[in-house]
Amino acid sequence: AAACTAAGLLAALGYARVAWLARPLGELADGHASREPSARLWKPSPFLERIAPRLAPGRALDVAAGAGRDAVFLAGLGWRIDAWDHDAEALARARALASRNGVSITTRVVALEHPGLPDPGAGWDLVAVCRFLSRPLMPWLERAVAPGGALVYETFLRGQEAFGHPRQPRFLLEPGELAQAFPSLATECYEESAPAGGPILARLFARRAPH
Repeated sequence: AAACTAAGLLAALGYARVAWLARPLGELADGHASREPSARLWKPSPFLERIAPRLAPGRALDVAAGAGRDAVFLAGLGWRIDAWDHDAEALARARALASRNGVSITTRVVALEHPGLPDPGAGWDLVAVCRFLSRPLMPWLERAVAPGGALVYETFLRGQEAFGHPRQPRFLLEPGELAQAFPSLATECYEESAPAGGPILARLFARRAPH
């Protein structure tokens, strides 16, 4: 009944090809024949997914973690994750996503755009930032990368405002800006992309020397 109701709601929204199962899979011939792993219905940052195989799992900080897709992805690879965000409700969703995927993350509500951030101490082996920009935070992020550690950063460039949020200049990088933002780190990959229809993004993968 619930599946039928959901299908009706989708049809009312304009979806033309809607179907549902009238009975459980177990009651259908070969309903449970597939033994393939379940499909992941969410995606981390494609850039982070591309860079991750080049990194040995350790301690990672996901800055502006939101609902936790990047944090949970990294936790699934064996990273020990600290997920920080200003939004407690988003972090609750991140913990729920981690639980559903059989991993654990440590969340912390942090006002990322305000002064007085916690001291990074020895830092993290990976600092990941996806689609978040606070220029005053950048020196702290640079210090937060441990010796031998890495920074993976992806966020929006000027020009994105033509396609949607964010539109305020303080949330949009200038061309080439991200490449110059962390002078003590060695850049291994930097790219800017402007596909038709957006999003307009800059991406940086950089490392700190081991000593």
